[in-house]
Amino acid sequence: MFRAAFARRSAQAARRFYSASAGPAGETEYVRNRRLVQEHAASTTSLWRNLSIYATIPVVIAALANAYYRYQEHVEHESHLPPLEERTEYPYQNIRTKNFPWGDGDKTIFWNPKVNYHNKDKVV
Repeated sequence: MFRAAFARRSAQAARRFYSASAGPAGETEYVRNRRLVQEHAASTTSLWRNLSIYATIPVVIAALANAYYRYQEHVEHESHLPPLEERTEYPYQNIRTKNFPWGDGDKTIFWNPKVNYHNKDKVV
């Protein structure tokens, strides 16, 4: 009885060990699938590297040129406007119900003196 049980277990172990059949090149199905996945990954990597180098760089350069030319148009347009001190102040601009906790309390955190103008003598 012991001999029969041992023989059955050793036969099962041998069957599991030799279960994958080798193909004509001596590689199993698992090894062949891994090789195919690696080849696919190499070709996909090459594709995305080429797209990143040869497609995105010219697009970024074109976008930079577009932004530069639009900014130049904006600067040219701004040169025709009156100075900040002469522009009309409307009642809804620069409303202050309470001082800001920084600086002199009159300017926002994003205050730019080249673009923003505030008449300090204005009564709200």
